[in-house]
Amino acid sequence: MAIPKVVFFTNLTGDYRDLVTDQVPSGWNIVSESIDMEEDQQIELVKDADLILLWPGRVSDRVLQAAEKCRLIQLLSAGYDRMNLKLASDLGIPVANNGGANSVAVSEHTIMLILSLYRRLIHYSSYVKGQDSGPEANRRIDVFEFERENSGPYWNR
Repeated sequence: MAIPKVVFFTNLTGDYRDLVTDQVPSGWNIVSESIDMEEDQQIELVKDADLILLWPGRVSDRVLQAAEKCRLIQLLSAGYDRMNLKLASDLGIPVANNGGANSVAVSEHTIMLILSLYRRLIHYSSYVKGQDSGPEANRRIDVFEFERENSGPYWNR
């Protein structure tokens, strides 16, 4: 059986790139290059690639057409708006994205941002650091709680 070849085009560097390339099964050949390398060089690399990994998810039509052996393009992001999905489909190459892989982290950050705005974190942080200590700085102290709160698009259903 031939050794599978994985081509990874990315703008990640160093340890971040290693986090991805270290996941490739042993015995597989992985080539990791900059997403910004010359198109002709990308074409040479994908001619015999079994799998193409992309971060961010973009590759030119010429590179797609040259990937004659490719069985899958895996985007390491949720977005696929810069991929020519029609061309990939016409060539018989499925394209998979990474939607939902970081949904918990995104949800947690959303709640964190809501709470920081609701509790006026930036204002009070500046106040405590003395950067906002004029006579009007802490004129009103607002205490907000979510209990029985009915604000925002989610809660106004």
